[in-house]
Amino acid sequence: MRKSLIAFLGIALILVGISTLLAQPRPPAGLPNLPPPPGFGDPAGRFVVVKTSGEVGVNLSILLLDTTNGDLYRATESDAKPYKERAKPTGGGLPVPKDGPPLPPKDK
Repeated sequence: MRKSLIAFLGIALILVGISTLLAQPRPPAGLPNLPPPPGFGDPAGRFVVVKTSGEVGVNLSILLLDTTNGDLYRATESDAKPYKERAKPTGGGLPVPKDGPPLPPKDK
């Protein structure tokens, strides 16, 4: 009796877990294939720091690797944007580009 009850509860939990996975919304057909958010699936970020040299404020040089095509880039301190010039997030969580049009409204 006890084993059958435990087996029944185990099967019920598995079925509930599978049903919640199948109930996840599918993206509409017209949307582009966007990468997953950081922490979900693929590694976060396209650029990886390969090497740094110097100190902050004194000849800082950073070597970056583009993980999509293997290109290497050199960056210096003057290449970084000040914090106040970065794009601000909107209600949807996506930043609005400073030089582009605003994002379209979300369908409700």
